[in-house]
Amino acid sequence: MSVGTTVERLQLIDEVAEDLVREIRLSFWVDFTEEDLVAAVTIGDLFDCVELKMGEFDSPKCLSSLAFYRLRRALVELSGRDRRSIVPISPLEELMPRCVRRAWWETLQERTRCFLPPLQSSCGLNRMMWAVPFLSAGLLAVVCGHTTLGVGASLWLGLGGGFCLSLLLFKLTEPLHCEFPEEIQIFKQLVRMVERHNYRKLAQEAGGSTRDQAWTAFRELVGAVAGIDPWAVSREMQFPEDVATD
Repeated sequence: MSVGTTVERLQLIDEVAEDLVREIRLSFWVDFTEEDLVAAVTIGDLFDCVELKMGEFDSPKCLSSLAFYRLRRALVELSGRDRRSIVPISPLEELMPRCVRRAWWETLQERTRCFLPPLQSSCGLNRMMWAVPFLSAGLLAVVCGHTTLGVGASLWLGLGGGFCLSLLLFKLTEPLHCEFPEEIQIFKQLVRMVERHNYRKLAQEAGGSTRDQAWTAFRELVGAVAGIDPWAVSREMQFPEDVATD
């Protein structure tokens, strides 16, 4: 984020701007015309456009509470934990052990009927598995280079065997490839993420929402995509002049 002489602007490259528009469409169930996007000079302009397309906000129900209780109920059913033991600051590492995390994550999506971002792979394991074929090829080349196989055949044999070994290693270590997204480490953060990415769905199921809830979810979505503190997102913040958001 940069500060100009009179206005604050988002730092958005083309790909990030497209991601922002896509996330808003998916979360709020609205679509934009090219004219809508061109006319949106500020964050407030784009939110007003979303508000207009959504219609009236006619319910005081708290969508965060709806997401919280829905997620907690699903976790209680999966884990058998006492529901009172699942609180906003509960670490997700404790709620969802690695050995069942991938399966439970998918089940959470099914039972809550909400979108959850994919779990992330461990970078260290990825690098190790990519190294296996090349290490295998080098080892076979050294061992068999002076035999009738020859260096070239040994290299190809090593690469083929290494790739097979990589696949086996991936399968055996699959439970270790389940890292939570960096910004989602405690239960409260998971709740906020579910509300942010499923706003319109939750609002519809709750029978409505409030304008303040919509703005909070919208601001958090902008902050998450742009990589800035959501509380730094204001209605007056402008989009870059040289970035198209369509």
